Amino acid sequence: MGEPTPGNALFVAERIRRGWHTQEAFAAAYRDHALAIGEAADISVRQVRRWESDRPGWPCRDARRVRMT
Repeated sequence: MGEPTPGNALFVAERIRRGWHTQEAFAAAYRDHALAIGEAADISVRQVRRWESDRPGWPCRDARRVRMT
């Protein structure tokens, strides 16, 4: 079998640096922030896993409107 791929290490490192130590915590914080800024965007843990994969692709337009700075 092949070696495991590192995935989107920058995304994972930034998530953890900001205090979201689990994908569930990030998804919940995203949902809370979206509501706070009046956006009806939501993401699942499955979507966070996709963003953390080695081929993450771009978030959909609705997800990109929620900027967590």
